[in-house]
Amino acid sequence: MLFLVGLCVVCAASAQRAATLRFSEETFDFGKIFEEDGPVTHDFVLTNTGNQPVTILSVKPSCGCTTPEWTREPILPGKTGIIRAQYDPKYRPGFFHKSLTVTVDSESQSFTLYIKGQVATRNGKNFYDYPSMSGNWRLRSPGD
Repeated sequence: MLFLVGLCVVCAASAQRAATLRFSEETFDFGKIFEEDGPVTHDFVLTNTGNQPVTILSVKPSCGCTTPEWTREPILPGKTGIIRAQYDPKYRPGFFHKSLTVTVDSESQSFTLYIKGQVATRNGKNFYDYPSMSGNWRLRSPGD
């Protein structure tokens, strides 16, 4: 019985110390963007709703076309931080859906944020005009 009481006290203390993060959104849709305009960015805002500081340890993108930046100093209770996602549309016409996996020091789980959209070109050429790829080059058959 004493063991159970002790376990409950430890669990309650641990739950009080655990920080809780609330994100402004978990998915951001860029909509239609143009390859020629270069990289686009979006800031995900997170709020520490817990009672202990939280430090973002890492943000890992699902591919090399997405570059993350984030608040490096501890986020105090009641304060906000950002995770900035930059997507480079160069040589990537068509739809995209990418993820960023966020790891923090005070949570036992990771969080996943998403960016999505569609890359178009201003010159009227699109993914379907050049369906084959060779490195960064898009090709079509002579008879097309």
